[in-house]
Amino acid sequence: MNIDLRTLDGAHVAVISGRIDLRSAPDLKDQGAAALAASGGTLVLDMSDVEFIDSSGLGVLIGLQRESDRMSGRLAIVSPRGSAQQIFALTRTESFFTLVADREDGLAALAA
Repeated sequence: MNIDLRTLDGAHVAVISGRIDLRSAPDLKDQGAAALAASGGTLVLDMSDVEFIDSSGLGVLIGLQRESDRMSGRLAIVSPRGSAQQIFALTRTESFFTLVADREDGLAALAA
């Protein structure tokens, strides 16, 4: 798993690629928390290049959402493609997150 933090149109975007599983979840937790802190709690997580997410990865995403809420920020997640996207439906968490189709929709969700 790789995370690349960028600033687009004045908003912070964390581009995540690879697999989010038991092995990589601690890195996502640490880097995601740092990205939230740097962005004041408002962040787009671009997960369009994520190939796989397991329950530990989902747990980290829930924690990041709660941290963003605690900071009175906003978190938008660009949905992964393919089978990685299924975890949100399987766990019925799609309504817990702000899931968007692409980075532009994520930026728009933050501005709303």
